[in-house]
Amino acid sequence: DRWVELEVLDEPGDEGGTLHVVVADSGDGLPEGTDPEGVFAEGFTTASGALARNNRAGGGQGFGLALARQLARRRGGEVKVLERGTRGGPGAVFMATLPQTTAGSGAAKILGEAGKDGNG
Repeated sequence: DRWVELEVLDEPGDEGGTLHVVVADSGDGLPEGTDPEGVFAEGFTTASGALARNNRAGGGQGFGLALARQLARRRGGEVKVLERGTRGGPGAVFMATLPQTTAGSGAAKILGEAGKDGNG
């Protein structure tokens, strides 16, 4: 079974606050020794070594990273790796930290934007 789990944490602040979107998936995870900065800059490679966008038949899909990265790019935020393998299994956990500086930048709007384009 394939799955993606989202958790949204709202951190209020004087200038709108911050949203932390934690994204976990059941993919191959981040290969050991992989530099997370390189992954964010170059695109996701699964633990099996295949580029995620070319690996639709099986293994990791790179969806967790793609979703977190797209949210961060659209909202001027940043992404970091929380876990290389998910809780008790394969996959990875990423967190997009997003500033909320404008009206209408709440969780529902931001998460709705994540599915608009697949160019993660």
